[in-house]
Amino acid sequence: MYLHLYLDRLSDVDPFLVADVTVQSGVPEIEYRVEPTPAVPAHVASRLKTHFTKLDLAKYYQRRAIEEAGIQVQYVAEELADGASPSDLQDDLRRQAGYVAAIRGVNHWRSAALVGFANSHQFTSGACTGWLPQ
Repeated sequence: MYLHLYLDRLSDVDPFLVADVTVQSGVPEIEYRVEPTPAVPAHVASRLKTHFTKLDLAKYYQRRAIEEAGIQVQYVAEELADGASPSDLQDDLRRQAGYVAAIRGVNHWRSAALVGFANSHQFTSGACTGWLPQ
């Protein structure tokens, strides 16, 4: 399930899908929202928001992103244990997001999730390590 606007052409470089990542009691929480840039025409921005809401894409993307979080939490824990800094991890997560964006687009749920993980200091500092299987 992805946004499909039929005849409306969207830029492949203007991100409008945002994933906000926080950590509560050691568990990552991912909230998706649509935030079109000013470059997106008003009628397209309105349609984006309507599709996102009517198709309940926030919930769908969130479920997919939780799987990705499990993988990335393990990666973060291992890299921190090997001496990487949160800044190193932020750079790497942004690089991974770029790889996904090159194939799927900047508004793919996974690309947005990786950017969200990178933007969360809690996430890249290892605050989710208690969430890992023992």
